Amino acid sequence: MGPAVRVPTDGFGLAIANLQEFSHIAALGHIGLALAGSLASMVSLVALTALLPRVNIELDIHSLRVGFAKTLVASAVMGAGLMALQSALSTSRIAIVLLSVPLGVALFAGTASLLRLREVRTLYEFAVDSMRGGK
Repeated sequence: MGPAVRVPTDGFGLAIANLQEFSHIAALGHIGLALAGSLASMVSLVALTALLPRVNIELDIHSLRVGFAKTLVASAVMGAGLMALQSALSTSRIAIVLLSVPLGVALFAGTASLLRLREVRTLYEFAVDSMRGGK
């Protein structure tokens, strides 16, 4: 019979449930979870881009595109570095787990800093202010 499934009562929820049933995202495991999160973020960005001008909030689309491109490059560098780590340490799962998170953070933050991604600078300034007991 299988596990119990909660059926949404609204039309949007029902559409999502039907999409999930036919998409096989669950079969992808944690990769499917990451994919679903990325897709949800993209849908949210498109929806907000369409809706915000209606409430008199204008977005700087050029800045968003530049930030997206820089983030994409930093993510690609991080992914390549983590794939290299995994192939170099293919025999030790514990080493991969212990090293992958700090390496991923260092590669992403380092690349994003080199590309002068505004969000990384803002995060750094926030961290420094917080450590000093500031604002």
